Amino acid sequence: MENMDIQHVELLENFIQVEWADFYSTEYQFEKKGTVDSEMNLLNRLIDDINKRNEIQGKNGTFSLYGSDPYLYIMGILRASENNIDESILNKLIVCVAGTILSKNQTINEKVSAYKVIIYLLKCYPELMECNDVLLKKIVKMKDYDQANETMISHIDNIVSSLCHFLFLETLGMNKYKEIVEILSFFGNPGRQIEACKVLKVFLTNHENLKISSNIESLILQSVLLWSNSTDIDVRWYNVQLQLKFYELKKFRKVIGQNLQMIAMNDNAIVKSQVLHKLEKIRVYDSKLASVISETAENDNNYVIRKIIVDQK
Repeated sequence: MENMDIQHVELLENFIQVEWADFYSTEYQFEKKGTVDSEMNLLNRLIDDINKRNEIQGKNGTFSLYGSDPYLYIMGILRASENNIDESILNKLIVCVAGTILSKNQTINEKVSAYKVIIYLLKCYPELMECNDVLLKKIVKMKDYDQANETMISHIDNIVSSLCHFLFLETLGMNKYKEIVEILSFFGNPGRQIEACKVLKVFLTNHENLKISSNIESLILQSVLLWSNSTDIDVRWYNVQLQLKFYELKKFRKVIGQNLQMIAMNDNAIVKSQVLHKLEKIRVYDSKLASVISETAENDNNYVIRKIIVDQK
Protein backbone atom coordinates (compact mmCIF):
# COMPACT_ATOMS: atom_id res chain seq x y z
CA MET A 1 0.00 0.00 0.00
CA GLU A 2 2.94 2.33 0.51
CA ASN A 3 3.59 2.34 -3.24
CA MET A 4 -0.04 2.92 -4.23
CA ASP A 5 -1.37 6.35 -5.14
CA ILE A 6 -3.93 8.00 -2.86
CA GLN A 7 -6.85 7.29 -5.19
CA HIS A 8 -6.26 3.53 -5.25
CA VAL A 9 -5.62 3.41 -1.51
CA GLU A 10 -9.02 5.06 -0.93
CA LEU A 11 -10.69 2.61 -3.33
CA LEU A 12 -9.13 -0.33 -1.51
CA GLU A 13 -10.10 1.04 1.91
CA ASN A 14 -13.69 1.64 0.80
CA PHE A 15 -13.94 -1.85 -0.66
CA ILE A 16 -12.65 -3.48 2.54
CA GLN A 17 -14.92 -1.32 4.69
CA VAL A 18 -18.01 -2.30 2.68
CA GLU A 19 -17.31 -5.95 1.90
CA TRP A 20 -15.53 -6.97 5.12
CA ALA A 21 -16.87 -4.54 7.68
CA ASP A 22 -16.02 -6.68 10.73
CA PHE A 23 -12.47 -7.29 9.52
CA TYR A 24 -12.06 -3.59 8.69
CA SER A 25 -13.09 -2.42 12.17
CA THR A 26 -10.94 -4.97 14.00
CA GLU A 27 -7.84 -6.65 12.50
CA TYR A 28 -7.35 -4.13 9.68
CA GLN A 29 -7.58 -1.03 11.88
CA PHE A 30 -5.40 -2.61 14.55
CA GLU A 31 -2.65 -3.64 12.13
CA LYS A 32 -2.74 -0.32 10.28
CA LYS A 33 -3.20 2.19 13.10
CA GLY A 34 -2.83 0.41 16.44
CA THR A 35 -5.18 2.89 18.10
CA VAL A 36 -6.85 2.35 21.46
CA ASP A 37 -10.24 1.96 19.77
CA SER A 38 -8.96 -0.64 17.30
CA GLU A 39 -7.37 -2.62 20.15
CA MET A 40 -10.57 -2.52 22.17
CA ASN A 41 -12.68 -3.56 19.18
CA LEU A 42 -10.40 -6.47 18.40
CA LEU A 43 -10.11 -7.65 22.00
CA ASN A 44 -13.89 -7.46 22.44
CA ARG A 45 -14.35 -9.46 19.25
CA LEU A 46 -11.92 -12.13 20.46
CA ILE A 47 -13.65 -12.25 23.85
CA ASP A 48 -16.96 -12.81 22.06
CA ASP A 49 -15.36 -15.60 19.99
CA ILE A 50 -14.10 -17.37 23.11
CA ASN A 51 -17.42 -17.00 24.92
CA LYS A 52 -19.24 -18.41 21.90
CA ARG A 53 -16.89 -21.39 21.72
CA ASN A 54 -17.41 -22.09 25.41
CA GLU A 55 -21.16 -21.90 24.92
CA ILE A 56 -21.46 -24.26 21.95
CA GLN A 57 -18.63 -26.73 22.65
CA GLY A 58 -20.10 -30.11 23.55
CA LYS A 59 -23.66 -28.94 22.94
CA ASN A 60 -25.85 -31.86 21.83
CA GLY A 61 -22.76 -34.07 22.00
CA THR A 62 -20.98 -32.13 19.25
CA PHE A 63 -17.33 -31.10 19.63
CA SER A 64 -15.42 -28.83 17.28
CA LEU A 65 -11.79 -28.05 16.53
CA TYR A 66 -10.81 -24.62 15.25
CA GLY A 67 -8.17 -23.39 12.84
CA SER A 68 -7.68 -20.11 14.72
CA ASP A 69 -6.35 -19.45 18.23
CA PRO A 70 -7.94 -16.33 19.78
CA TYR A 71 -5.90 -16.86 22.95
CA LEU A 72 -2.61 -16.57 21.06
CA TYR A 73 -3.96 -13.52 19.24
CA ILE A 74 -4.90 -11.89 22.57
CA MET A 75 -1.40 -12.38 23.94
CA GLY A 76 0.06 -10.95 20.74
CA ILE A 77 -2.09 -7.83 21.09
CA LEU A 78 -1.20 -7.37 24.75
CA ARG A 79 2.52 -7.72 24.00
CA ALA A 80 2.41 -5.36 21.02
CA SER A 81 0.20 -2.73 22.64
CA GLU A 82 1.72 0.65 23.37
CA ASN A 83 -1.53 1.88 24.92
CA ASN A 84 -2.89 1.60 28.44
CA ILE A 85 -5.50 -1.10 28.13
CA ASP A 86 -8.66 -0.32 30.05
CA GLU A 87 -9.06 -2.37 33.22
CA SER A 88 -12.62 -3.30 32.26
CA ILE A 89 -11.27 -5.10 29.17
CA LEU A 90 -8.62 -6.88 31.23
CA ASN A 91 -11.29 -8.07 33.66
CA LYS A 92 -13.44 -9.27 30.76
CA LEU A 93 -10.43 -11.22 29.48
CA ILE A 94 -9.97 -12.85 32.89
CA VAL A 95 -13.66 -13.81 33.02
CA CYS A 96 -13.75 -15.30 29.52
CA VAL A 97 -10.54 -17.38 29.80
CA ALA A 98 -11.55 -18.52 33.28
CA GLY A 99 -14.78 -19.68 31.65
CA THR A 100 -12.75 -21.86 29.31
CA ILE A 101 -10.74 -23.39 32.16
CA LEU A 102 -13.87 -24.06 34.25
CA SER A 103 -15.88 -25.46 31.33
CA LYS A 104 -16.81 -29.15 31.57
CA ASN A 105 -17.02 -29.54 27.80
CA GLN A 106 -14.12 -27.51 26.42
CA THR A 107 -11.18 -29.32 24.80
CA ILE A 108 -7.84 -29.62 26.55
CA ASN A 109 -6.17 -27.55 23.81
CA GLU A 110 -8.42 -24.59 24.53
CA LYS A 111 -7.92 -24.98 28.29
CA VAL A 112 -4.12 -24.95 28.00
CA SER A 113 -4.30 -21.86 25.77
CA ALA A 114 -6.56 -20.23 28.35
CA TYR A 115 -4.12 -21.04 31.17
CA LYS A 116 -1.34 -19.27 29.23
CA VAL A 117 -3.47 -16.14 28.84
CA ILE A 118 -4.58 -16.02 32.47
CA ILE A 119 -0.99 -16.55 33.71
CA TYR A 120 0.22 -13.81 31.37
CA LEU A 121 -2.49 -11.40 32.52
CA LEU A 122 -1.81 -12.02 36.21
CA LYS A 123 1.93 -11.62 35.67
CA CYS A 124 1.55 -8.33 33.79
CA TYR A 125 -1.36 -6.96 35.81
CA PRO A 126 -1.12 -8.46 39.34
CA GLU A 127 -3.83 -6.07 40.54
CA LEU A 128 -6.32 -8.27 38.64
CA MET A 129 -5.92 -10.94 41.34
CA GLU A 130 -7.82 -8.89 43.89
CA CYS A 131 -10.50 -7.78 41.42
CA ASN A 132 -11.22 -11.36 40.36
CA ASP A 133 -10.56 -13.14 43.64
CA VAL A 134 -13.84 -15.09 43.71
CA LEU A 135 -13.45 -16.36 40.15
CA LEU A 136 -9.79 -17.29 40.59
CA LYS A 137 -10.64 -19.26 43.73
CA LYS A 138 -13.02 -21.39 41.66
CA ILE A 139 -10.08 -22.42 39.48
CA VAL A 140 -7.92 -23.04 42.55
CA LYS A 141 -10.57 -25.39 43.96
CA MET A 142 -10.95 -27.38 40.73
CA LYS A 143 -10.58 -31.11 41.35
CA ASP A 144 -10.74 -32.17 37.71
CA TYR A 145 -8.16 -29.74 36.30
CA ASP A 146 -6.44 -32.66 34.53
CA GLN A 147 -9.60 -33.93 32.86
CA ALA A 148 -10.74 -32.59 29.50
CA ASN A 149 -11.48 -33.74 25.98
CA GLU A 150 -8.20 -34.66 24.27
CA THR A 151 -7.63 -34.68 20.52
CA MET A 152 -5.56 -37.05 18.41
CA ILE A 153 -3.87 -34.27 16.42
CA SER A 154 -2.11 -32.51 19.29
CA HIS A 155 0.66 -33.15 21.82
CA ILE A 156 -1.43 -31.52 24.53
CA ASP A 157 -2.76 -33.93 27.15
CA ASN A 158 -3.68 -34.07 30.84
CA ILE A 159 0.00 -33.97 31.84
CA VAL A 160 0.49 -30.64 30.05
CA SER A 161 -2.73 -29.22 31.51
CA SER A 162 -1.62 -30.29 35.01
CA LEU A 163 1.64 -28.37 34.60
CA CYS A 164 -0.34 -25.32 33.48
CA HIS A 165 -2.60 -25.58 36.51
CA PHE A 166 0.31 -25.80 38.97
CA LEU A 167 2.07 -22.84 37.32
CA PHE A 168 -1.19 -20.90 37.61
CA LEU A 169 -1.29 -21.68 41.34
CA GLU A 170 2.36 -20.60 41.67
CA THR A 171 1.43 -17.34 39.97
CA LEU A 172 -1.15 -16.78 42.71
CA GLY A 173 1.59 -17.23 45.31
CA MET A 174 0.86 -20.84 46.28
CA ASN A 175 3.78 -23.22 46.81
CA LYS A 176 3.45 -26.03 44.26
CA TYR A 177 7.12 -27.00 44.00
CA LYS A 178 6.52 -30.66 44.91
CA GLU A 179 3.69 -31.02 42.39
CA ILE A 180 5.73 -29.38 39.62
CA VAL A 181 8.71 -31.64 40.34
CA GLU A 182 6.47 -34.68 40.05
CA ILE A 183 4.69 -33.58 36.87
CA LEU A 184 7.91 -32.59 35.05
CA SER A 185 9.15 -36.18 35.46
CA PHE A 186 6.52 -37.15 32.88
CA PHE A 187 7.85 -34.76 30.22
CA GLY A 188 10.02 -37.32 28.48
CA ASN A 189 8.63 -37.07 24.98
CA PRO A 190 9.23 -34.23 22.49
CA GLY A 191 5.58 -33.20 22.18
CA ARG A 192 5.17 -32.53 25.89
CA GLN A 193 8.55 -30.79 26.06
CA ILE A 194 7.52 -28.36 23.32
CA GLU A 195 4.32 -27.47 25.13
CA ALA A 196 6.21 -27.11 28.42
CA CYS A 197 8.65 -24.66 26.81
CA LYS A 198 5.72 -22.54 25.64
CA VAL A 199 3.98 -22.30 29.00
CA LEU A 200 7.20 -21.91 31.01
CA LYS A 201 8.17 -18.96 28.84
CA VAL A 202 4.83 -17.33 29.69
CA PHE A 203 5.37 -18.13 33.37
CA LEU A 204 8.64 -16.13 33.29
CA THR A 205 6.78 -12.99 32.16
CA ASN A 206 7.55 -9.91 34.27
CA HIS A 207 9.96 -11.93 36.44
CA GLU A 208 11.90 -8.76 37.22
CA ASN A 209 8.93 -7.39 39.17
CA LEU A 210 7.21 -10.54 40.37
CA LYS A 211 9.71 -12.76 42.13
CA ILE A 212 9.65 -16.48 41.37
CA SER A 213 10.82 -18.81 44.14
CA SER A 214 14.45 -19.94 43.85
CA ASN A 215 13.37 -23.59 43.95
CA ILE A 216 11.06 -23.15 40.99
CA GLU A 217 13.70 -21.20 39.04
CA SER A 218 16.28 -23.94 39.61
CA LEU A 219 13.76 -26.61 38.64
CA ILE A 220 12.96 -24.84 35.38
CA LEU A 221 16.68 -24.41 34.69
CA GLN A 222 17.26 -28.17 35.03
CA SER A 223 14.55 -28.87 32.46
CA VAL A 224 15.83 -26.15 30.13
CA LEU A 225 19.35 -27.57 30.11
CA LEU A 226 18.12 -31.14 29.77
CA TRP A 227 15.86 -30.39 26.80
CA SER A 228 18.52 -28.30 25.07
CA ASN A 229 20.26 -31.59 24.21
CA SER A 230 17.17 -33.09 22.60
CA THR A 231 17.59 -34.85 19.24
CA ASP A 232 14.31 -33.27 18.15
CA ILE A 233 14.92 -29.95 16.36
CA ASP A 234 11.47 -28.61 17.23
CA VAL A 235 12.17 -29.11 20.94
CA ARG A 236 15.48 -27.28 20.61
CA TRP A 237 13.80 -24.45 18.64
CA TYR A 238 11.23 -23.80 21.38
CA ASN A 239 13.78 -24.46 24.10
CA VAL A 240 16.21 -21.81 22.84
CA GLN A 241 13.42 -19.23 23.05
CA LEU A 242 12.86 -20.27 26.66
CA GLN A 243 16.61 -20.03 27.30
CA LEU A 244 16.69 -16.50 25.87
CA LYS A 245 13.92 -15.56 28.30
CA PHE A 246 15.75 -17.31 31.15
CA TYR A 247 18.93 -15.43 30.24
CA GLU A 248 17.32 -12.31 31.69
CA LEU A 249 17.67 -13.81 35.19
CA LYS A 250 21.04 -12.61 36.45
CA LYS A 251 21.96 -15.58 38.63
CA PHE A 252 21.60 -18.04 35.74
CA ARG A 253 23.09 -15.79 33.06
CA LYS A 254 26.52 -17.43 33.04
CA VAL A 255 25.32 -21.00 32.52
CA ILE A 256 22.66 -20.01 29.99
CA GLY A 257 25.18 -17.78 28.20
CA GLN A 258 27.56 -20.73 27.80
CA ASN A 259 24.71 -22.79 26.42
CA LEU A 260 23.71 -20.07 23.93
CA GLN A 261 27.32 -19.88 22.75
CA MET A 262 27.40 -23.64 22.15
CA ILE A 263 24.12 -23.42 20.23
CA ALA A 264 25.56 -20.65 18.03
CA MET A 265 28.58 -22.85 17.30
CA ASN A 266 27.10 -26.31 16.84
CA ASP A 267 23.33 -26.41 16.42
CA ASN A 268 21.15 -26.45 13.33
CA ALA A 269 20.89 -23.13 11.46
CA ILE A 270 17.19 -22.83 12.31
CA VAL A 271 17.98 -22.98 16.03
CA LYS A 272 21.06 -20.76 15.70
CA SER A 273 18.99 -18.06 14.00
CA GLN A 274 16.85 -17.66 17.13
CA VAL A 275 19.95 -16.71 19.12
CA LEU A 276 21.20 -14.32 16.43
CA HIS A 277 17.88 -12.48 16.18
CA LYS A 278 18.18 -11.73 19.92
CA LEU A 279 21.84 -10.70 19.74
CA GLU A 280 21.16 -7.08 20.69
CA LYS A 281 19.26 -8.23 23.75
CA ILE A 282 22.21 -10.45 24.73
CA ARG A 283 24.56 -7.50 24.18
CA VAL A 284 22.68 -5.50 26.81
CA TYR A 285 23.63 -8.08 29.45
CA ASP A 286 27.01 -9.28 28.14
CA SER A 287 28.71 -7.46 25.26
CA LYS A 288 31.62 -9.92 25.25
CA LEU A 289 29.34 -12.93 24.76
CA ALA A 290 27.44 -11.10 22.04
CA SER A 291 30.70 -10.37 20.21
CA VAL A 292 31.83 -14.00 20.43
CA ILE A 293 28.49 -15.25 19.06
CA SER A 294 28.59 -12.63 16.30
CA GLU A 295 32.14 -13.57 15.25
CA THR A 296 31.18 -17.25 15.25
CA ALA A 297 28.19 -16.55 13.01
CA GLU A 298 30.28 -14.45 10.61
CA ASN A 299 32.34 -17.56 9.82
CA ASP A 300 29.44 -20.01 9.77
CA ASN A 301 29.22 -22.31 6.76
CA ASN A 302 25.53 -21.46 6.32
CA TYR A 303 24.86 -18.40 4.16
CA VAL A 304 21.64 -17.48 5.98
CA ILE A 305 23.44 -17.33 9.33
CA ARG A 306 26.16 -15.09 7.88
CA LYS A 307 23.49 -12.91 6.23
CA ILE A 308 21.67 -12.33 9.54
CA ILE A 309 24.85 -10.86 11.01
CA VAL A 310 25.53 -8.73 7.94
CA ASP A 311 21.99 -7.33 8.06
CA GLN A 312 22.43 -6.37 11.72
CA LYS A 313 25.44 -4.16 10.98
